Parts: sequence; C-alpha cells; structure tokens
Amino acid sequence: MAQLPDPERIRLILYRPPDNSDPLCLDIPTSEPAKFCLRPRKYLRYLGWCVLGVEGHVAKVSPGEAVDDIGDEGTLEDQGVYQYCYSSAEGHPLSHAVDLYTITRSPTPDISDASSSVISLCEERFREILERRDGCCIITRGPPLICVAAHIIPSPCVHGDKWFQSLIRSRNAYDEDVTDLHSVDDVRNGFLANKTMQYYFEKQYLAILKVILSRPRFNYILY
Repeated sequence: MAQLPDPERIRLILYRPPDNSDPLCLDIPTSEPAKFCLRPRKYLRYLGWCVLGVEGHVAKVSPGEAVDDIGDEGTLEDQGVYQYCYSSAEGHPLSHAVDLYTITRSPTPDISDASSSVISLCEERFREILERRDGCCIITRGPPLICVAAHIIPSPCVHGDKWFQSLIRSRNAYDEDVTDLHSVDDVRNGFLANKTMQYYFEKQYLAILKVILSRPRFNYILY
C-alpha cells in the first residue's frame, strides 16, 4: 500500500493487523465529507464508529507532525493519513465490526417464509402495530391512509430472520437490551412512512440513525 493516498483523497485507517500486513482502511475523496456534514473531522469519527461499532477518536498519522487526537473542529489535509483509535477495553477491534458477508449474503428463506399467506399475515400485523404506535408518517406527518410499513433492516421474504439475528448479534447494542429482538417484523425494526419516503429510504437517500438526547448517554458522535 502506498504511504500516502492519491491527490484529492484522504485515508482513514480503521485497523492495523498485528502482523503488520495491509491495514483495513478507507480512501475517501477530500470533497466527500462536506457533502454530508459541516465538520469533516467529526465525519471521520462517525465513519469509524459505523464500521467498527465502537466509540473512539481520530488521530493524524501523516504527513507532517503526528497528532494524537485531531478533535471535531477544523479541516482535513489533502493526502492526509488518519487513524481511528479506540480503547483496548472494547475487546478485539473487529468484534463489533460490520460483517460484509452477513450483510451481502442472501440465504435461502426459511420454510416458514415460503408461504405467501404467512408472509401476508406477518406484513399485515406489522403494519397494524406500526400504525398504532406511529399514527402517521414519521417524516412528513402524512395520514396512515397513504403510508406503508417500512423495515429498517429488510423483511424476511428477502433475507430471513436468521440473517437478521446474525446481524443484531454482531453489532454493539450499548445499553439497549436486544436479547428478545428476533424478528425483522419486531416493531423496533420498523416505522410508518408514506410511499415516497419509503422509496427514498430503500434507495438510500434517507438513513435511520439512533439518537439519544438524554445524558449520560447523549449521542455525541452524531452531534
């Protein structure tokens, strides 16, 4: 791997293997962070948290003088190399990391998923529960009549509950109890949205982020 990224790019190192082989890293166009946030340094910290599932800070490795913690304010240097740092108390650095195999694989549906009548019944119940809880589109406040039941993580007719459970187990739950979160049709995995908003969400124009507004668990990663 080249010592520095190409011009007009920055590098974020997420994990350095103990055998000094090539690290796990992201090469990011320098213009990209400004498309999503006002503080590009904090965007790097957010990326590290998203991929590895543990909280940490960002250090500058090169060029020039190394900086242990660059903080959240300020710009990013063209061809700069940065590293996401975290506490060893979190266990193995990749223990909560995004599992690309789990995310991208599409296993054979369970036998219970094979019946269209069962799928339809599950979808109907899921919709009823979400309508009682949300009452309207959570984004536009549109009436339930024009809304659909949207899954945050895809529905079982595509991936299966076993895939969903594998994904939940691999990520850091922090202080939330997810031991009883077994089905994609759990109300915690859905929201009521009008069809346009659901389309935007499925096409990844919208994202669902967990926000904690009360201390001591204020989500400072997002704010």
